[in-house]
Amino acid sequence: AVIYQSESQKKTPTQVLYHQFAQVGIREDGLRLREDFQIEVLNQPVQKLEFEAPAEYEIYSVTLGNDLAIPFEVKQQAGQNLVTVDLIDPLLGISRPLSVRALASPSLEGEVTIPRLKLKQAHFLGGTVHLDISSPLQTHAISLTDLRQTGVLIQEEQGESYDFKQYAPDARLVYRLALPELNLSARVHSLIQVEDKVWNLKSRIHWTSAAGTTYRLEAMIPAGWEITQVSSLAAEKNSGDLVWDVEQSERQQKLSIRLPISVSPDTPYSLEIQARRLVPVFKGAVDLVGVRPLGCNNVDRILELIASSEVALLFEPDREVEEITAGELPKNWTYPLAKSNVSRFFHLSPYSGSRWGALNLSKKEQSLQVVATTFIAINDDQIQENYILNSVPATGGVQRVLVYLSETAGPVEWALPSGSDLQSKLISRKLPVSEHQKWELPHSGELWELAFSTPVFSEIEIRGERRRPFQKNLKASLAYAPQAKPFRGVVRILNSNELNLRIQTEGLLTAAGVKNNTTLKRSQRNYEWDYESPAGALTITRASDLSGTGLDQGTATIVVDTKFGHGNGEPDVHQATINLDLSKTFDDKILFRFPSDVKLISTAVNQQRVTPIEAESHFLVPLFDQLDSYQITIQYQTVSAPDELTVNRQIPFPQINQRVLETDWNFTLPEGVKLLSGPEDMVLQQAIPEGTLTRRFFGVLGKDQGPAETAESHWNAIVLFPVKYGSLQTSNTYLAKIISWIALLVTIIAGLLLRILRVGIRDKLSIMLALISLALSWIFPLPLAQIAGSCFTGILIVMLIPRRFLRQETKIQIEDQSTKAYQHPVSSIYSAARMLLIGMLGLSAAAGYAQKSTVPVLPSSVSQTKGLRTEMVLLPEMSDSTAESFAYLTPDLLQELEKLTARQQQPEYLISSAQYDGEIHDNQLLTVKATFQVKIPVEKDFATIQLPISGGNLSGPDSCRVDGQIVPVLLNSDGQGILVNVQKQQSLLTRSASSQAGPVEAQKPVFPFSYQDHQIELILHPAVKFSATSGQFELGIPPVATNRFSFQCSDPMHLIELTETTGVSRYHLGGKKQFSSFLKENSMLKVKWLTSQDSEATPLHLEATVLTNAEVSPSLIRVEVEVKYSVLSGKVDYLFWKLPAGTILRSVKSAGITVVPALSPAEQGENEELLLELSESKTGNFIINAIFDLPATDPLTAV
Repeated sequence: AVIYQSESQKKTPTQVLYHQFAQVGIREDGLRLREDFQIEVLNQPVQKLEFEAPAEYEIYSVTLGNDLAIPFEVKQQAGQNLVTVDLIDPLLGISRPLSVRALASPSLEGEVTIPRLKLKQAHFLGGTVHLDISSPLQTHAISLTDLRQTGVLIQEEQGESYDFKQYAPDARLVYRLALPELNLSARVHSLIQVEDKVWNLKSRIHWTSAAGTTYRLEAMIPAGWEITQVSSLAAEKNSGDLVWDVEQSERQQKLSIRLPISVSPDTPYSLEIQARRLVPVFKGAVDLVGVRPLGCNNVDRILELIASSEVALLFEPDREVEEITAGELPKNWTYPLAKSNVSRFFHLSPYSGSRWGALNLSKKEQSLQVVATTFIAINDDQIQENYILNSVPATGGVQRVLVYLSETAGPVEWALPSGSDLQSKLISRKLPVSEHQKWELPHSGELWELAFSTPVFSEIEIRGERRRPFQKNLKASLAYAPQAKPFRGVVRILNSNELNLRIQTEGLLTAAGVKNNTTLKRSQRNYEWDYESPAGALTITRASDLSGTGLDQGTATIVVDTKFGHGNGEPDVHQATINLDLSKTFDDKILFRFPSDVKLISTAVNQQRVTPIEAESHFLVPLFDQLDSYQITIQYQTVSAPDELTVNRQIPFPQINQRVLETDWNFTLPEGVKLLSGPEDMVLQQAIPEGTLTRRFFGVLGKDQGPAETAESHWNAIVLFPVKYGSLQTSNTYLAKIISWIALLVTIIAGLLLRILRVGIRDKLSIMLALISLALSWIFPLPLAQIAGSCFTGILIVMLIPRRFLRQETKIQIEDQSTKAYQHPVSSIYSAARMLLIGMLGLSAAAGYAQKSTVPVLPSSVSQTKGLRTEMVLLPEMSDSTAESFAYLTPDLLQELEKLTARQQQPEYLISSAQYDGEIHDNQLLTVKATFQVKIPVEKDFATIQLPISGGNLSGPDSCRVDGQIVPVLLNSDGQGILVNVQKQQSLLTRSASSQAGPVEAQKPVFPFSYQDHQIELILHPAVKFSATSGQFELGIPPVATNRFSFQCSDPMHLIELTETTGVSRYHLGGKKQFSSFLKENSMLKVKWLTSQDSEATPLHLEATVLTNAEVSPSLIRVEVEVKYSVLSGKVDYLFWKLPAGTILRSVKSAGITVVPALSPAEQGENEELLLELSESKTGNFIINAIFDLPATDPLTAV
C-alpha cells in the first residue's frame, strides 16, 4: 500500500520527545554524573540540540551510542551553561542513546543539589535517577521534588544506592550528607640547607588519618619562602597529579592541595614541598619557622639543618626545641637523611608552635678569598719561615683575618708591606686554644688574629716571619686561613740542594703549574706543593738522621745472574741488576750492602761505570742526574763451594735502602753438578728432574733418562720480597759415579771372597745387606741412593754367580732309583735362571751406557699425556725407483708436522704486571685505577691489547691512557673485555737524526725477541653492593702473574676479604682506612670489607629448614619453596641459593622486608646461583617464600 502525505502535514513544526536516565555518584572528591537521553524527532529533522545545565556542571564528554564522540560547545548565559551539541547527520525518528558526562565539585558540608540537564524545546516523557553514595559518606536527609523513590540498597563497605523515578523535567533532588569526623596527624621532616646566596627548604610530610577521609590537605608556610614544587612520595599507582594553590598573606602563606586519592585510616599519604628564599641583606637575626600542617590533632616535627660549621654554630634554637643526634631519631621515622655526618637535628614537641629558632647572622665572620704562600729557607742549623697572605674580601669590609699555623714555635712578626697605601693599622695577637674548636682546627698548632683599626675593602697583603733551630728533623709550619672561601695554600722550599736532604709530605698536592710537565726533573718539580686544609704536613730530615722507616721509599726489582764455579779454585761470579723507581721520593743516592764477605768487581749506573763510596758496612752510590728511574749493575765474586758429594751453596744478595718488590735469581750450574733442592724461600720456575727407579735401585748400572750430565743447566727462581741469601743444595755427579763404582766393585769382591771361603753365614749376611741397601736406595736422595743401589746390584750379582764357577764340586756316586738322582736336573734349572738374570743385568748396564740420542727427551708430563698412534702415509707405487720425493699424508698429520718444523713465533704482546688502586669516595662511588705494564715486540709498529675487563664502567673520555696519552677504547667483538691500541714509541735519537743532515751515529741493531715497555692506565667505576656494615664489588681482570691491589676507604675498616682461586684470604685491619696486598693469578677481583667491628667479632651462625611443594604437569613443574631461617648469632645481609640449571624464578618475598633477587646463569653442567639481597640486616627468625618453574624434562631437585 502507498501512503500519501498532504502538503499541509509536511509543513508542521518539529517535535522532539525524549526520555532521561541519570546516574549520579557522590564521593568525597566530588560528583560524577552521566545523563543518557533517548530522543525521538517528529515531522522535521534537527541538526543541533541545546541543553540547559547549572553553572557548576563541567561537561567533558558527549557521545552517541557510547562509542561515537560528537562535538559540543558550552556558553555562559544568564547564570547557566548553554550546551550546544552538533549532530553529525540530521536526526529524524528515534536515535541512538545520547550520553553526556560531567563533573561537579560542590561543598559536601551543606546541602548538595544534584545538577540536572534539560533539553530545550523538547517534550519530557519520563526518566529515572540512580544515585550512588560512596563510603564513608552517609545520607542525613533527602528532599525530593517531582521524584519518587523506587529502591534502596545499603552496603557497609561500598556505600548506599538509591533509585528514583522522574516525572517532570524540572525535578529537584537535594541531599544532606553525614560526614564522619576527621582526625588527622602528621609527621614533618624539614631540611633547611643554608648556603651563601640561597636557602633551600625541603619538607616531607606524612599524613595519617585515625578516623575519616579527605581529599584536601592544607599547610601554613612562613612568608619569604617561594614554593617551587609540590610532589607526591606515594607509589606510582597511587601518585596521580596534584593540584595545589598558594594564598599569600603578610606573615605567612597557605598551601592548599587536592589529592588524587583520599587520606583514610588505611591509606596514608606523603608529600614533599620544596621552597627557597634569598639570603637577607641585613646582618641581624633571621627566624626559622617550619611548615605547619592544618587540621591535624597531632603534629611531630623534626628539623635537619645543613650549613657550614661557622653558620651552624650561629643557630639559636627556642626553649621548646631539643637538639638530638641522628641515632636518637624516632624508630618509625622512615625518611632518608641527607648528610647525617654534617647535619644538626632538632625536635619540636607535638603541642608547641612552629618556630624553630633564629640564625644570628650578625655574628658571622666575613668570608675572604685567601692565597697563603709559605717560604722555607734551610741553613745549617736554622730554618727561616716567611708567610705572605693575599686576601680579597668577598663582600663588604674586613675587620680581621685569622691565620692558623700548623706548628707551635716562637713569636711571629706580622706586618704590612712597606709600600702599602693602607691607612689602617695591623694589630696581631695569639688566640687561646679554646678558639680552635670553633673553627674545627687541630690543637697542635696556633691561631693568630690579625685585626685592623678600620675596615678594609680592597685587597690586602700581610707578611710574617720567624726563625727556629733545625735539629734532627723538622715539621714545617704551614699557614691556613679558616675563614677563607676559597683557600689555596702554597709551600716552597728554597736553597735546599743538600745531597742528604729528605722530605716527606702528607696531604699535600703537587703544584698545578708543573704537574703536567713530564720533562722536568724531580729536583725541579717536587719542592713546591699546594694544600687546601690544615691537615697537610711537611717533614724535613737529613739522611744521617733517617730511621729507615719513617719516610717514603722508592721501589726496586733485583735480578741476580750467577754462574757457579767447579770448586777447584774457580770462584762464583755474580751480576746484580737493580731497577729503581724514584718518581715518588727525593732520594739522590742508593745504599747497598752484602750480608757476608764478597769481592766487589764493578758498579755501573745506567751503563756508566762508577766507583761507590765504601763506608763502615755499606756502599754509597750517588745519583747525580735525579731521574725517575735508574738501572744499577753490581758485579761481585764469592768463594765457590768445595767439590764434595753434596754441597749446600749460599749466595749473598745485595741489600738496598729501597723497597724491593721482586727478586729474580738466574743461576747456571756447571757440567757435572746437579741441583738437588732449593732455592729456599724462593719459587723455582722449572721442575727438578727426579732420577729413574733403575738408577736408584741398580746404581751405576741403571738407566738414567734425564738430561745429559755433561752439559750446563740453567735455572730461574723468583720471589716477591727481598731476600738475603740464595740457598740451594747440589751434588757432584762425577764423584757420585766414582763412589758408586767403588761400592759396586767392593761389594762384588767381598761377596766373592765370602763364597769362595765358604763362610757359614754368607747367605744370611748377603740377604740382610741386600735388604738394607734396597731400603737406603729408596730413602736417600739420588747421589746416596745411587751408591746404595750399586751395593745392592753388587750383592745381587754375587748371589747369582753359579757355585761351580767359584769352587770344584766333589763327585758323589748316586745310586739309581734314589732321591739324589734328581738333584742334577734341579741344579741345572737353578743355574739357567741365574744365567738369565746375569744377562738381563748386563743388557741393562749396556743400555744405560749406550750413546744417548740427540733427539731431546720430552718431559714426563708431555710423555704421559701424548701416547703413540698410527697414521696412514701413502707412497706412489713405482717400480723403477726405491725412494720417492713426495708422499700423501692426512690433513691432521700434515698440520702437526708443520707446527713441529715451523719457526717459533714471537707473541704479539706480553702483560708483565698489573696494579689495581681502589678508593671509595664520600658519595659511595668506587674508583679503581688499573695500571698494566705491557711489553710489545720492537719489530711491530703497533699492537692491539685485549684486556678481559668486566663489571666496571669507564669513567669518561679520558679514562684510558697509554704512556700518559689519552687513547680511545674499543669493545671486543664478543662483548667481553676492551681493546686498546698501543703505538710504538720512536726514540729521541731517531727523530733527531731524521731532522739533521750529515753523518749519523750508528745504533744498536734490533735483535729478535726484543720488547718495548708501555704502560696502560684505566679509570673504572665498578658496581658496589653496600649494606649497613659492609660493602663488596667484583671486577673481571686479566690473569697476570704479578698483581698488586691497594684499597682506600673513607670509613675505618675492620676486616677485608679477597676471593682468589685458592680460597678466601681475610685480613684484620683494626680500623685502618688503607690496605694493600699482592694477588695471585686470578681472572676475577672480588673484594668485601666490613666497617663494623660487631660484624667481625660475631660470626654468622645460621640454621635453615626447607619446605618444598611441587605441582607436576606434562610440560612444567611448579615448585613452591618456604625456607625458615634461624639466626643464632650475627646478622644476615644476603643469602645464596643453589638452583638446578634452567630454573625460572617467578617470585620471592618475605614479610616485613624487601628481597631483591639476582640470578646468575649456570655454566655447562653446573647449578645456578640465586643471590637474595635483604633490605635490612636480619636477626632472629624469618621466612622467605619463593616460586620457581622447572621444565618437565629435568629431575625434581630440592633447593
